Amino acid sequence: MKEKIKKNNWLNLVVVLLLISVFVFCWYEWRSRQIKIECYKISQDEKVSSGGRLFPEGSILQVFNEKRYGDCLKIMGL
Repeated sequence: MKEKIKKNNWLNLVVVLLLISVFVFCWYEWRSRQIKIECYKISQDEKVSSGGRLFPEGSILQVFNEKRYGDCLKIMGL
């Protein structure tokens, strides 16, 4: 009887650890997605303040927006 209880305790522990791992993984993925969305919004603020114009590839403002996005990701820890 004691062996069965021991096995159940180990099984319960494994299940709890697995559930915690799944929760942490999902939370981390959700958090990084939210940070990327916010950084994208921040990087697009320059386009909004410039009248919503789209800039050609390689223009100074487009490079600035891409740099701003990368800097935001670094600051947020991604």
